[in-house]
Amino acid sequence: MPTRPSTPSPWKAARDYNRGLTPPVRWLHAIAAALRTALAPALGWLNTPGQRFWRWPILLGTLGVLILWQYDAAVAEWARNLRLGGDFRRELEALQQFGGLGSLVLVAVLVWTLTPANRRRLADLAAAAAATGLATYIGKILIGRPRPRMHETYDAGVILAPTGVHPFPPPLGPRHAWEFWQPIGSDFWSFPSSHTSAAVALAVFLAVLYPRARWVWITLVAVVALARVLFGAHYPSDVVAGAALGVIVAVPIVTSRVASRRFPGRPPPNRPDNREPRGRHPETPTL
Repeated sequence: MPTRPSTPSPWKAARDYNRGLTPPVRWLHAIAAALRTALAPALGWLNTPGQRFWRWPILLGTLGVLILWQYDAAVAEWARNLRLGGDFRRELEALQQFGGLGSLVLVAVLVWTLTPANRRRLADLAAAAAATGLATYIGKILIGRPRPRMHETYDAGVILAPTGVHPFPPPLGPRHAWEFWQPIGSDFWSFPSSHTSAAVALAVFLAVLYPRARWVWITLVAVVALARVLFGAHYPSDVVAGAALGVIVAVPIVTSRVASRRFPGRPPPNRPDNREPRGRHPETPTL
């Protein structure tokens, strides 16, 4: 009985591929194939259907925070010495509110008016925005990282919570960063960035409903993150963590219609024009 020839490994196939090429080119092929072979189990785990929405953000967010953390102080000092003024500053200050209450109301009005079939999906937007905001707020007060504006008192790597206290002057006295019921302000709630996580939550919703404009939503999220760093409100690692948290919380809420499916009636179409691109799940945002 004839035996089926075994398939060579990717590394062996790349090593033997086109021996007429120069040795450096063959070596690069072999190295790339060896890396793919070594990373195949990890990539398979990351791309498991139904779980990639949180595995990739956690991995990339963690790597981003670890890498940027060591440069936070230098970037914050550069931002402090940066002089932004005029119309550019005013426009940036306005755009950084993408994801805030005003933009949520504006998006809700536009969706309600222009695409009536998607009106029920506004419940998913509300749920995603509320859940993302709550998760970010809890993270802020439990971590207790001072903002860049507190650089004269704290280094960029300082985390106060859960045991650290700040010596507020009398009559308030020393307080923990998690004592949100006290008038301690938000100077100790830098990590993660709530503006960035809120922007991601809104962008996820819009990317699901209007995927053709996904690069617009991605650009707006990037503008929000950049503005928060330039204005000295956050460190770079803060906005990366906020973006990752926004994806992890908002994607399952919006794509599963966790809120809109609670309402009676016919389910809305996946897209306003009822057309779906081939080879891609209709509810998976590309961000």
